Amino acid sequence: MGHDAYTHAMLTRTCLALSLVTSWALAQNPRPSVHVNSNPTDDAVYSSVGSDGDLVAVGWVEGGSTDQVFVAVSDGRALDFSSQVRVDTDSLTKFMQRDSVHCSGNNVYIVWEAGGALCFGRSTDGGATFGVPTVLPTGGGFTLRDWRVAVSKDPAGDHIYVAMSTAISNEDLFVVSSHDSGATFSGAVSVESVTTGDVDALAVACDGLDVHVVWDDNRSGRDTMYYKKSVDGGATFPGADVSLGDNVGVEDSQDPAHIAVEQSIVAVLWNEEPSGSGNEVIEVNVSFDGGATFNGATTIGNYTPGTHDTDFGHIAIHPQNLAIIATWEDNRTGTDQAYSATFFGSGAAFVETAISTNGAEDPWIVVSDAAHHDAIITWESTATFPRVVETRLSTTSGNGWEPSIVTVSDNPGTVDFVTASYSALYANFVHAWSTRPQSTLELNVGGFRPQSVNAIGWNDIHNPASTTLQWNIDGFGSDFFAFVLLSGGSGPTPLGSGRLIDLNADFSGFIGDPLFTVTLFGGVGSSLALPNPFAGTPPLGVTLYYGAVGFDGSVAGRITDSGSFVF
Repeated sequence: MGHDAYTHAMLTRTCLALSLVTSWALAQNPRPSVHVNSNPTDDAVYSSVGSDGDLVAVGWVEGGSTDQVFVAVSDGRALDFSSQVRVDTDSLTKFMQRDSVHCSGNNVYIVWEAGGALCFGRSTDGGATFGVPTVLPTGGGFTLRDWRVAVSKDPAGDHIYVAMSTAISNEDLFVVSSHDSGATFSGAVSVESVTTGDVDALAVACDGLDVHVVWDDNRSGRDTMYYKKSVDGGATFPGADVSLGDNVGVEDSQDPAHIAVEQSIVAVLWNEEPSGSGNEVIEVNVSFDGGATFNGATTIGNYTPGTHDTDFGHIAIHPQNLAIIATWEDNRTGTDQAYSATFFGSGAAFVETAISTNGAEDPWIVVSDAAHHDAIITWESTATFPRVVETRLSTTSGNGWEPSIVTVSDNPGTVDFVTASYSALYANFVHAWSTRPQSTLELNVGGFRPQSVNAIGWNDIHNPASTTLQWNIDGFGSDFFAFVLLSGGSGPTPLGSGRLIDLNADFSGFIGDPLFTVTLFGGVGSSLALPNPFAGTPPLGVTLYYGAVGFDGSVAGRITDSGSFVF
C-alpha cells in the first residue's frame, strides 16, 4: 500500500468524525512569487499585466546599456512563465504604464513609449512571437506627452484605442484606433472642440465602437475636467466638450483622472484643488445614460476637505452588480492610508471603508468578471521598510471588504511598479512588481485566488499538540460544496473546462469521502473535525499536496492553489 493510500485508509478507519460549527475570517493564501526576467544585470521596471481565458501576459522595460521591451506569458494559473521575448527593435529610452498590456483570446497587445514616439506590438500566437512594432501616429506629428490605452474584445476584430496628448503650442488631445485587432490603425483624430487649453490628466474607456475620453485643460484659466464620446469607433468626436466640474474657473483638476464604463454607466474620478490651490479632494461624476448626461461632481470620502490631502485615486465598475468602486489615499490619520467608497445605484450614497493600516501609496482596483463577485484593492505599503505589496479582498463586488490584509510580495527588497490583473478562468488575481533584493530590480509575479483551503492541524500533523484535523474552506462564491483532495505530487492534472489542478491524478480516491467533503454556505464551510491519530508519531518524510474543488451542481466550480505538508 502506498503512502497516500495508507494515509487515506488510516484516516477513514481510525478517525471519529465530530461535527464542529466554526466561523472565521477569510484567509487567502498568496502564492510564492515567480522571478520572471532572466537578465541579472539589468533593471526590470514599468510592469504591466494582462489576462484573458487561459493566458496571462506580463510586459516590462529592461534597462541596461539600452532599454528593451519584453513579454513573458503563462497560463491562467500564473505559476510558470515562458522565457522572455523581446518586442521592440531599437535602442531608444522607453516607458510603459499599467495599461500597456492587454490580452484577448490568443492575442497579446503591448504599447510603450520610445524616444517620444508611441509604439504598438502584437502577438497572435499567445506571446510566443511578436511582429514588427507599429509606430502610432501622433496628432500633427508633434511631441508625445501623456497617453492611455483601452481595449474592447470582439470576435470580429478587437477594438483598440490609444488616447494621447501632444505638444503643439498647448497640449492637444487625440485618439488613434484599430478595429482589426491591431493589424492597422487610424490616423490621429482630434477629440476637443476647443483647443485653446493645455491638456493634462487624460483617460479613455471603451465598449465596442463607443469611446469615452476625459481630460482636463485650462481654457477657463484653471484646469477643469471635460468629457467627450465617439459612437463610431473614434472616427469622430462630435458636439461640445462636456464640463464635469462644478466650479469652472476656480477649481483646479489634478492628475490622475480615471474613467470606467459598464453597460450604460460612465464613472469619472479625478483629484481636485477646490479653491485652485491647497489640499486636494476626490471628485466623482457619474452618467447612467451612456454619457448623454451626468449627475454632477460629488466630493467623496470622510476626510475633511481643506484640512486633509488626497492622492492617487482610481475607479472601477463591477460587472456583476454594477457597483461603482472608488479608491484613493489621504492623510486624515497623519499617515497616507488607502480608503474605498462604493456606490450601489441611484439614490444611494458612496459608502466608505478604511482599507489599509500600514500606510499606502497608489491604491488600485481590479474587479472580476460578471460571473464572479470578487474585487481587490492593491497598493504599496509605506509605513515600514522595505515596502511590500498589500491587497484587500471583497467577495461581494465591493459591498464590504474582508478584514484581513494580504501581503502578496514575499521577496527581500522594497517593491515598486505594482500592478495586477484578473484571470477569470481560475478566478485568480495576478500581481506583478519590481523589487531590488541586491543591486538590480527584478520582476516578480505572484498573487492569490479568493477561494482557499486552510489545513488545520495537517501542516503539523505529527506534533503532539496538533490534536485535531480539519479543513476550512472559504471564498468559494456560489459553490455549495467542495472536495478537499490529497495527492502524492503537485501535478498538474486536467480537471475539465480547460483547467488544471496542481495535484497528481492520484487524488481521485478522496472524491466523495465524507472526511474530505465540505458543505458550503455563502462559499464558506468546514469539514468534520477529526481527532488526529498521528499526533506524536514519527514522520514518514513523505510530502503530500492538497487542494480543493468547488461544485455548483454537477459542474466543477472554483479551484484553489495547492498547498503541501510533510506526513
